[in-house]
Amino acid sequence: MNLFSSMFIAAFYDSYTEIVMMFAEKFDLSGIEAMLEAKPSFFLVTGLFYAGSLSGATLMFRMKKTGFHVYTICQILLILAPMYFLQLPSPGLFEMLFTGIFVLLYGLNLKFMT
Repeated sequence: MNLFSSMFIAAFYDSYTEIVMMFAEKFDLSGIEAMLEAKPSFFLVTGLFYAGSLSGATLMFRMKKTGFHVYTICQILLILAPMYFLQLPSPGLFEMLFTGIFVLLYGLNLKFMT
């Protein structure tokens, strides 16, 4: 879903900003400005990382060790991307925890992969 939404937003960025502004005004959402700070390049790059992550997971499903490495690298880059593009001071705790758990669980099964 993130792959699809990131690529869709990157392709239709102007429409995306209009819709976000409309929702912010209609529902009086505070803090929505942070969503508008992201440029199309952020969504394009994260979309590519999500594609890499999906391909890594697919390779792991086929029992290939390479998939684990591709998946792990893409997940780390997905954690770091907002810090680079949005100048955030640190990565989100939930993202790090969720990614860490999946990498750990996949890593425990690495010995079964070829």
